[in-house]
Amino acid sequence: MSCPSCFQGTVHTGTPRGTESLLHGLKTYITAPSNDDDDVEPKGVVVIAPDALGWTFCNTWLLADRMAEEGGWTVYVPELMDGHSPSATLLSVFENLLYDTGIWNWLWKPYAMLPFLLVPLGKSLPRLRSFLTALRTTTHPTLPLGACGYCWGAKHVITLASESIDQNPENETKQQPQQPLLTAAFVAHPASDVEVPRDFENLHTPLSMAVGEQDIFFSMGVVERVKGVLTTREEGMGLESEVCVYAGARHGFATRGDDKVGVERRQAEEAREQAVAWLGRWFKRGGAGV
Repeated sequence: MSCPSCFQGTVHTGTPRGTESLLHGLKTYITAPSNDDDDVEPKGVVVIAPDALGWTFCNTWLLADRMAEEGGWTVYVPELMDGHSPSATLLSVFENLLYDTGIWNWLWKPYAMLPFLLVPLGKSLPRLRSFLTALRTTTHPTLPLGACGYCWGAKHVITLASESIDQNPENETKQQPQQPLLTAAFVAHPASDVEVPRDFENLHTPLSMAVGEQDIFFSMGVVERVKGVLTTREEGMGLESEVCVYAGARHGFATRGDDKVGVERRQAEEAREQAVAWLGRWFKRGGAGV
């Protein structure tokens, strides 16, 4: 579930260098290191579950490009909203929609939220699950597979970080020992649909989380509850995790912060570096099935 804070922020400057293609039934943005040789296998594969502005949001594509470059990975951003993602133009008008009580703005508010009424988790989550399973079992069966979820996409990644390939009803190899669907996972500023402690209690994938100190969904009290659950998982089964709090940062800072404001740009860069370092660490430990 998204809220008005999911539509606040800025569009970043830059030109995405990836390509759009149809992959495993979904429109997908695909990017790799700029010096990538088609004959050289990537070091890993990363899928981004985007924020509330969907798979075509320029900021997400630029983020994917940077992650591909820094990690030496192939990065995918699939379409999960079935064509209902909002326009990035909402960012330029939503400040007024939040605080202006005029009739025109009240008419706009339901329109802005309409895409999320049309794309419940029950529809978008199976799409991502199927996409990840296809990558894991057919496209890149020998490579480590990570996922990053931002805002709206975070719930998806946290949920799938609790699943194994064997749990997927589309997977027919039932006799194989269970192995996690993901090698590692990262999420930043989850939206309000993330449930604590429920969504974290069955994790069996290493998880890194970036949260803003001023995030309206994840107060410091909620962060401490998440840390408590993750500590229990680590003590009980040796599952490593981390939660990094960014001082003064608000919801959306990792994808929609103002790249012309020094502190906001640095926090977004640090969150990206956190994701790259975490995924890279676990990718180095082995290939698929880590």
